Amino acid sequence: MAMQGNQSGNNKAKQSLDQAAKMLGQSNFAKHLAAGTASGWLTGVVVRHAGKNVALIVGTGIIVHQIAHHHGYIKQDWDTLKELAQKKTNELGKATPLVNKVRVFATKNKVFSAGFVGGFLIGIAL
Repeated sequence: MAMQGNQSGNNKAKQSLDQAAKMLGQSNFAKHLAAGTASGWLTGVVVRHAGKNVALIVGTGIIVHQIAHHHGYIKQDWDTLKELAQKKTNELGKATPLVNKVRVFATKNKVFSAGFVGGFLIGIAL
């Protein structure tokens, strides 16, 4: 059941993105720039707020981890950690289909993409 709901959600999201891309393809420079800037700004604001929370959680986790290690509650195996980190880094280096779709979209919609990047940076800064 959950898989079907997830698949229908993915189909709806794909249809919405396809429809938005089609509408952007039919509009002029100003609409492209405004849409990119607005969506970039909103994304930047969300990332800024989420980033603060993530930084707080990760920072607290590092401190608690060091205290637990110092008192002998946990033991670190640095070799295993290094191997896992290298493996995950190699996996992340491979382009996924989503990354390729974003790259194609950004190439076809340069004005929107430039507006998005500018809006994103403004959203993070303000």
